[in-house]
Amino acid sequence: MPQDFEHVDQLINTIKSGSVWFDRITLHSEIKKLKLNQLESIYQYGLTKREVDITKQVIKGMSNKEIADHKYISETTVKTHLKNILSKVNVKNRTALVHKLTMQ
Repeated sequence: MPQDFEHVDQLINTIKSGSVWFDRITLHSEIKKLKLNQLESIYQYGLTKREVDITKQVIKGMSNKEIADHKYISETTVKTHLKNILSKVNVKNRTALVHKLTMQ
């Protein structure tokens, strides 16, 4: 079966099963909107540029060590920034931080 027809067959089977199908353009647009909303929720807490950068890495699931290596700073500095971020966002841990910022 030609590749184009495989996609049509997949589309038909997806819809028949009760699932939703989005074309690439729509899906890309919706993901972009979600990311923008997420960014807006990050900025409402008055975080510094560095705190926003670290928050984005936390949302991606990176550990303190990974963030430190990625940002060329010490792990202690990451922990200090994270402590300030948690305080500003008014949450107790990074799990609550991710939940609060991604579920709004």
